[in-house]
Amino acid sequence: MTAITLHLTNLKDIKQFEKLAKKLNVTIEKKEEESPYDPEFVAKILRSSEQAKNGETVSIDLKKLWK
Repeated sequence: MTAITLHLTNLKDIKQFEKLAKKLNVTIEKKEEESPYDPEFVAKILRSSEQAKNGETVSIDLKKLWK
């Protein structure tokens, strides 16, 4: 038996590789790496990013910031 390690990050590439492996009758063992970030923190950042895309932001005049 020979083992090959692939580091695929693109979901489309992963799906294509899985289809190819199935056609070649190759067994795949998936090992997903855990994120070093707190999932709650990631959710907050993604939510904030979505709000910015939707224009849901607040502008602060720098002259008034320190008053």
